[in-house]
Amino acid sequence: MEVELRVYTARFRTVDSWHIESLAAPYWRIYWNDRPGWEVRHGSRAVELGPDRLVVVAPETPCSGSSRNPAGHFHIHFLAGAPFDTVRCPVLERPLDREVRDLVRESVRLSSAEGPQSPRGVLLSQMLCLHALLLVPEDQTRREELDPRVAGALRTMQKQPGQPFSNPVLAREAGMHTNAFIRLFTSQVGESPQAWYMRRRVEEACRLLHHSTLSIKQIAERTGFCDRGHFSRVFRRERDIGPAEFRRQGAGAVPPADSAASRVTHA
Repeated sequence: MEVELRVYTARFRTVDSWHIESLAAPYWRIYWNDRPGWEVRHGSRAVELGPDRLVVVAPETPCSGSSRNPAGHFHIHFLAGAPFDTVRCPVLERPLDREVRDLVRESVRLSSAEGPQSPRGVLLSQMLCLHALLLVPEDQTRREELDPRVAGALRTMQKQPGQPFSNPVLAREAGMHTNAFIRLFTSQVGESPQAWYMRRRVEEACRLLHHSTLSIKQIAERTGFCDRGHFSRVFRRERDIGPAEFRRQGAGAVPPADSAASRVTHA
């Protein structure tokens, strides 16, 4: 089984004040602090950050965050492919054993000394991501095997979120009539191919808004929208917030960084 990991950012910095206002993002978040005094809040539950634990936030989990004092703050943002791409769970905590504590310390050291995208730093980040995913309850990752034709269509759209994939094009690649392909895809995925693909394009736009310095117009073009106005309307419809406000929401918590991708294979 293959699990694709894409690390968007892994960074340590000293922060005087930290504030996130009900941020939900389509990627995983890992937090660690070198001292207590910060918290992440999900609904009525508050989870303390500190040197003795990792705090893990699953995709699309709305969280606010606040601090009472300066601290050294380490965070990783990453994307995990199937079967972890549809996980919905509360904020998770992992007490640090010796192995994970050593990984965190070395990641912090490399982030400070060499930058987050050094080869060793990327590998350490991937290892911490795997430890985070091990916290996910097993029932969250069970799913029925997809028809190979549907799985192929998903892979095609996943890899190219800016390309114009119509239903007839996807059906032809799957070797099916268009209506039959749409029925099969919808029955297995729970939404139509175009609805799934639109959501995927908006998720890619979210990543670029938080992890790149591209303008909103450039992001619209990269994710296949004809202009910024169309992009903004679709983005607001999908996420109940405009792209400019979404970028501002994450500005304090998500410093721009290049991403590094990898594929981790499990026997």
